Amino acid sequence: QLTVVRQTDGSLNFADLLRSRPSSKFMFNLDSLAINGTRLEYQDRVNGQLLKLEDASLLAEELRANAQMTFGGRLQSGGRLVNLSLTAPFTRNDDQIDIPQFSASAISSSEELGEIRVNASGKLQLNLATLLAQGEALKVAIDTTKPGSHSEILIPTVSASLSELSTPAASLSGNIRYQRTQYRFSSRLAQLQLNQNGLFAASSNNDFSWS
Repeated sequence: QLTVVRQTDGSLNFADLLRSRPSSKFMFNLDSLAINGTRLEYQDRVNGQLLKLEDASLLAEELRANAQMTFGGRLQSGGRLVNLSLTAPFTRNDDQIDIPQFSASAISSSEELGEIRVNASGKLQLNLATLLAQGEALKVAIDTTKPGSHSEILIPTVSASLSELSTPAASLSGNIRYQRTQYRFSSRLAQLQLNQNGLFAASSNNDFSWS
């Protein structure tokens, strides 16, 4: 079992392990890494959130060149169970990890919305020294069964830290089918920010229709 703690100052309890170290006469290189049946607990002392990841599996191959990562697990949060999966090729250069195209999915269910499926894709750059991330051409699709709905979020560029996510522009579109009526919506958002206080946008242009 692994325990990750976000301290009140926003730092992680293992952050120092991710930073590059001065070169040594000893070298330790792996070509592949496999982890199965891991349990991880995330404690956020900033907002009091507790997340538990169970039956986690991680497979990383070709680590010395162009690596390929596959991840899966079950996330428990607030009594809800979410099945997670991720595939991503990546390269690492010192503290920088480049992911040219990732594909991720999350599946859960609720009494209000039935089955909920979330699929995400895009390009990411991660800096292990600063724990900052940059994303490009991100797409998030959300589908529910009760009522039947589909929505897509498109984000051209995004910056993220452990405490905040921001993007200069984003668009949201989708439809909801309820009984014999179909509702359609779209929205364009500018200067979007997401943090522990909520979701904020400097401006939005919205459209709503039904038939």
